[in-house]
Amino acid sequence: MKHVIVIGLILTGLFLVSCRDYTATSVVKQDGSIERTIEVESDSSLVFAGAYPVPKDSTWQILRREAKDDSTKIIYAATKFFPSATALNQDLSQFKDSLSYLQYSIRIDRRFRWFNTYLTYHEIYAGLDLFTALPMEDFLTPDEIKRFNARDTSEALDDRLEAWHVASATEELYQVLEKTVVATPESDITSQDLNANRDSLLMKLSENVFQNNDLVKQVLEICESVFPTANTEALRSALGENLRVIQQKLDLLQKLIVDNYALNVHMPGLIIDTNADALEGNMAHWSVVTDSLLYRQYDAWVQARIINTTLLFATLICLGILLSLSTGLWLYRLNKKTKTGMIPGDR
Repeated sequence: MKHVIVIGLILTGLFLVSCRDYTATSVVKQDGSIERTIEVESDSSLVFAGAYPVPKDSTWQILRREAKDDSTKIIYAATKFFPSATALNQDLSQFKDSLSYLQYSIRIDRRFRWFNTYLTYHEIYAGLDLFTALPMEDFLTPDEIKRFNARDTSEALDDRLEAWHVASATEELYQVLEKTVVATPESDITSQDLNANRDSLLMKLSENVFQNNDLVKQVLEICESVFPTANTEALRSALGENLRVIQQKLDLLQKLIVDNYALNVHMPGLIIDTNADALEGNMAHWSVVTDSLLYRQYDAWVQARIINTTLLFATLICLGILLSLSTGLWLYRLNKKTKTGMIPGDR
């Protein structure tokens, strides 16, 4: 669906004006607390208009500055300290509307092993399977579904997924149109008329519906072309209400696709494993590809090893004490035997 929507955005000119660059940064402390920063480079009027949740309440420290490379844009940065991942997720609950915002959560797993602590940071983005009116099995083979579940990102599979989502979105539009027609007899269009022209309607909907932000207008124009003598204007009010959810889904997809996303996670200790795109010291970096967010859950994770210095020093001190006691006991016994005229080793 990405390619279809991008083409539509280019045709409407939205692709050139709506782009926002998001960079989320988590600085993880040894105790599991997190300093979180959300940075957006955008036109000042569009900072909060994207799919990524951007905080603006007074509990966050907000900074604004002019972008270096483009004087028409600003950089908006919001920073807040959280004592735990749970507290951060609670703050995200203000963006729980899944038809307006990209949904994600953060989890930190802690594991102790000998003198090391292993911290694993997860930032998990929910998949956006927004259009599922048609079953996946009608478009993907069992092997392709297996590859999909195994997170295959090949272009061929993505094309098949796109075909499924476009067809599902078109089918959902058709079902809404049918519901509206049945409830609006004054339009002079019947469900039988729709069924008789189903293939033509589906083709026109799939070709045109992603090229216009005014979904109601687009669907009405398609109806007028198929039913030129019908009173299609009678459908407008009910169609607007019935298409509201689909319009929200399309708006979310459009915002998601035109924007750029990056994630930085600074870990305490030595990073030993990750699925990040790049590492720089103790920082893991992801350039999040939109396709990764469209069809499946995306888990950006990184694991670090921290040496438990306190435990290590305490152990060394205990060993030193034990060694001192053992040495002292041996010297005491040696001294005692010497005084009694016995030399260690004599019988």
